[in-house]
Amino acid sequence: MPLYRYCRSFTGDGHLAEDAVQETFVRTYRSAAKIEPSKLQAWLFTVARRCCLEIIRKRQRAAVHESASAMMNSADGGTDGLDAIRDAVASLDAEDREVIYLKHTSGLKCRQIAEVTGRPLGTVCSNLARAYKKLRERLESRQR
Repeated sequence: MPLYRYCRSFTGDGHLAEDAVQETFVRTYRSAAKIEPSKLQAWLFTVARRCCLEIIRKRQRAAVHESASAMMNSADGGTDGLDAIRDAVASLDAEDREVIYLKHTSGLKCRQIAEVTGRPLGTVCSNLARAYKKLRERLESRQR
């Protein structure tokens, strides 16, 4: 129960918390040979935290895709929505625009983008998250 409560407070949703706890136990089972019995509780909460973060990130990405889909399927027609997305991407600064293009037009993963740009992986991930947030805000403000 403490693990479920922790995940629920982290995700804010009971169903997502259940998914996180289940994934935590699956991952722990797979790594059972590596875990010292005295550190099991810390291991479980660390894995649970990672699972919760993954779930939150997936929800954030889904929200970006839903915003883009809503813009493209708006009553004004698909081209207006596509133009809005292009305008929103064009309004980003060069660094953010670069990671968006590498991620979505080239299909590169963050690690590959880091290699291409010569930036640390964490910086690339942070830039991508900020760029998504800016895009989401700009697309939402256009919808209002």
